Amino acid sequence: MRKFDGYLELYSDKIIAGNKTFLIDSIKKIEINAGDYNGQLEISGYVDPDGSVKNGTTNFIEIILHNNEKFKYNFQQDFEHNILNIKDTLIEYSKQGKLHFLNLIDILNITDYKEIQEFKKNFIQ
Repeated sequence: MRKFDGYLELYSDKIIAGNKTFLIDSIKKIEINAGDYNGQLEISGYVDPDGSVKNGTTNFIEIILHNNEKFKYNFQQDFEHNILNIKDTLIEYSKQGKLHFLNLIDILNITDYKEIQEFKKNFIQ
């Protein structure tokens, strides 16, 4: 079981993780992995008779500051795609060059080539 200190809050001008506040202007790069959620069925190479479920805690955000100092925090999602509630903020991070476009479309679960191209066209505007 992972230990959590505080919350993860993402805003257009700052990120609050644990007990630290990071101003967006001080951040060079953000990487987010948000594919896990509480209650998600465990997928393994065999049928699990217990029906094991995940607790949604393998998600992480890594923040790299302009001075190359790195911070990594695990966070929990209560529901599948919970992170989509802040879609506009994530798009803004990507437009500012903080969140790589490929990481963004992964978070947004855009996998179809045509959808990616359409999103990219609208994203650039």
